[in-house]
Amino acid sequence: MLSFVVVAALLVLVGAGCNYQVNINDQSADQPAVGQDQTASQPTGDANQNEGEETTLTGTDQQTANWKTNANPLGMPVTYQYPSNWKIDKAMELETGSVSGANGNPIFEIFEERELSGVTPKQAFEKQKNGFESITFEQATTIDGQEAYLANGQTWPNSGKDWGEGMEKIYVKYNDKIYTLQFIDFDKKRVEDSPFYATYKKILETISFTKPVSADSTKTKVSVQDIKNAFTTKYPNIDYSSYNITIENNYQEQFVEGGVGAPEGGGSHYWAAKVNEKWVIAATAQDSIPCNVFAPYGFPSEIIGNDCY
Repeated sequence: MLSFVVVAALLVLVGAGCNYQVNINDQSADQPAVGQDQTASQPTGDANQNEGEETTLTGTDQQTANWKTNANPLGMPVTYQYPSNWKIDKAMELETGSVSGANGNPIFEIFEERELSGVTPKQAFEKQKNGFESITFEQATTIDGQEAYLANGQTWPNSGKDWGEGMEKIYVKYNDKIYTLQFIDFDKKRVEDSPFYATYKKILETISFTKPVSADSTKTKVSVQDIKNAFTTKYPNIDYSSYNITIENNYQEQFVEGGVGAPEGGGSHYWAAKVNEKWVIAATAQDSIPCNVFAPYGFPSEIIGNDCY
């Protein structure tokens, strides 16, 4: 009987040791190895995140499958993707190709530095570095394979604040022109502290600069029939087969303007944009029209000129 008790006790101890070993193995399996990224699956979104905002994840965990695309904003040769719950910034869209978070913060924008053409990205930064109150770091980099220069720091105080917002700017040289990519979080002194910083970095990965379309191709790719089809789609109750339609201006095979005349006389000016590979009539008018009509399509100044107010 005593031998049986001793054996039973030993079996209990061995079983406990086995369980302990299993627990240790299970725990270590969840721990990253030394030097391994321990933040790749950690959400960086704010704990007080607004309902409906996307949780921002770092690295490959950030999914862009449902993101929207901002193609050739203001006619610039650049396309990028942004989160589906962000929106084109209405206050800035006539000046920059910008998008912002659900509540207007943060903001990501792209604009052409027209007065800085012919310089290097670093030279462009040197000419504009006084836009920073302080600079945390700067470095040469590339965006979509294009030469670029990044500057990270803090803006000058404004809007009654005693501190400036965190800001990161990247000057990119493409086709001998300088384009600025800018990210600002109005609630943070350092952009690295922004819960959207990883999202911004993911936006940068989606940026694509497009080669300019040759002058000859812009004259031949879009046809009068394309524009007639667009008119028929917009106004299906009108037969445009006998209408006189002209193409007077074509910008990079994305935006056109021209005239449309009815067979019985009379006519107007029209503006069309290529959306998802189809031509869409954005507006028709006999006089100037509000600029906000063009805003959703990103018409460049080369097309609308002084035609809107």
